[in-house]
Amino acid sequence: MPPALAKIADNWTCEYDFSELEIVLNEISFGSFSGTAELALNDARYGDFYVSHIVVNGTKRVRRPGSILTRRTDAKLHLPRPSTDSNTFAAHLFRAISAALYADEHAAEFFTAERRA
Repeated sequence: MPPALAKIADNWTCEYDFSELEIVLNEISFGSFSGTAELALNDARYGDFYVSHIVVNGTKRVRRPGSILTRRTDAKLHLPRPSTDSNTFAAHLFRAISAALYADEHAAEFFTAERRA
């Protein structure tokens, strides 16, 4: 193992901001997502990462006090890494975004650059 990599702790992470990350399944687009992913060191020997947490930027409707009217406001959806047997919508969304990040060359380059910094 190169000396520079030997100094990195096993629990080393960095935050990667992504935007307009399109999720496509069976040639159907489910939308574009923006947010932040926590990339964690998977194995120092190979320098690869895994996604440990995702925060998705979005909006939500908020009811105005004393009114039936609603307005949209910025919101963040926190998606922790799900267990392998979880079948919730949040788990499926986490896995879809993670798969897109693993396939994203920019994310891999960012992770490598951050690790060496």
